[in-house]
Formats: sequence, C-alpha cells, structure tokens
Amino acid sequence: MKIALHKLILKRKTITKNVILDIFVIGNEIKGKPFELKNINCWDEWRCSWSVCFGVELKETNKGFNIITYKISDYTDSLFAKIFTKDKEITKTLMKRVTEGSWYKMRGYVKNDSFSGELVLNIRDIETFDRNTVKRVDEAEVKRVELHCHTTMSQMDGLNWT
Repeated sequence: MKIALHKLILKRKTITKNVILDIFVIGNEIKGKPFELKNINCWDEWRCSWSVCFGVELKETNKGFNIITYKISDYTDSLFAKIFTKDKEITKTLMKRVTEGSWYKMRGYVKNDSFSGELVLNIRDIETFDRNTVKRVDEAEVKRVELHCHTTMSQMDGLNWT
C-alpha cells in the first residue's frame, strides 16, 4: 500500500525568538528527553536521540526496497540508523533533506541488524532542531569539582612539587 508523501513528510513552522524556523518532520512530533547513545545496550527498545548525522548511504535491494542508512552520533557514542521505503519520491526527499553535519531528533526502536551484526536504530520519526538552543543543565544536588595535577613522577610538562 502506497502512503501519500504528504502524510509521511510534513513541514511545519515554529516561531522561536521572532525567527521562523522550518522543521522537517517524518512521522509524528518527537517529545520527551533524549537518550544518550552510549546507554543503548539492548534491542527492541523505543528510543529518542538528538544526534548529528555524519554519513548517509543509500542501497537498493532486489525486491524494490530502498534502505537509507544514517551514521549518527551524540558525541557519547555512534550508531547506524536506518529507514526502509519502497517509494522513490520519499527516498529522494529524505536524501535531499537529511544531510551530513546537521542535527536531528530521531525516534525509533533499537534492533540487532542481521546483515551488519550490530545494534541499529530503525527510524520512525525525524525532526530537525537547532543544537544551539539546547542548554546543558546540571541537575545534581551535590556539585563536584575534579582537580588534575601532574607531579615530578609524570612525564608531562608543567610540573608541581607535592
């Protein structure tokens, strides 16, 4: 069954600080906090990730499927993310709109890929976002400071006497 392109790929306008941003969306709007890729250790779990895409690859199968593989990272770990589609228009649009070096919110389920033998995020939803608007917040009740110093036992420069 062929699903219309406008149902899978939507474009909506969001007003942020008096600037209109185009947010590219596949599937549903992604809400909730992201999950760090370094903490993914099992399959068949729904996950949301805020990641940078650093590689895109398109493969066509003999059965007519197009497999788009994205290499994504959130700077804690990296992972392959895949989309399977038969529609050529959707494939062209995804190849054009999801590019290397841009940040995306991606949601899907993690599965062990039988072809690569690795855990893969099978994407159901994609949304662009501006990483500069996301601020890291330290929510720890007790703050800590890590001190680092090299002594004369070290081979590093900048020695301190202890």
